[in-house]
Amino acid sequence: TRIRQTTALVAFGSDFAGTVTANPFRRTRNRRVTDACGTAAISADGDGLTYWPLAEILRTDVGIMDSDRAGTIREKATVLFGSTIAKLVDCQLTKGLEHAQNFVRRAEEWRDDEAALMAYTAAVIANFFLGRLEQASELVALVSARYNPREHGKLVQIYQHDPLIVSLVYSGHIEWLLGRPGRARECCVTARQLANEIGHPF
Repeated sequence: TRIRQTTALVAFGSDFAGTVTANPFRRTRNRRVTDACGTAAISADGDGLTYWPLAEILRTDVGIMDSDRAGTIREKATVLFGSTIAKLVDCQLTKGLEHAQNFVRRAEEWRDDEAALMAYTAAVIANFFLGRLEQASELVALVSARYNPREHGKLVQIYQHDPLIVSLVYSGHIEWLLGRPGRARECCVTARQLANEIGHPF
């Protein structure tokens, strides 16, 4: 189950972080730790798990945000997305927005569609919870413009979140709050249809 997977990943990250010492393999170890922690943060979202262990892991000196040095773009994106979600769930909303904005900047520098989609999605959530509805709506539009079901429909298997479904759900909230219930319903219906197609609720 996702809860067992998350628990295992958090345990791995905690144990492994303590073994990281200065040696030629440190970057590889850092990458393994941060990838596990990022994946754990993503997997735990929505399961009602306590986030303080993740927050502690993400604060350890394992290069969590120093992701320009090593690792693939996907590995970096996993860590950056997971750390952003962890901050938001831990109610560190301003910090979460900073992480999301940093993720967006890096993804655009990398010119990678997958990373950009996940960065925009993280930024949608962060902006929404800070009441920045206009900015969140603009980011939803960016996700909708870039998302290709054939290319990106399997991202949910990596990040546990589908960027378009998540963006549409939050767009539905935004439209409702702005007094446009018809458009809110359209967003939710579209999100549900896509969720049925890919077999994942979000």
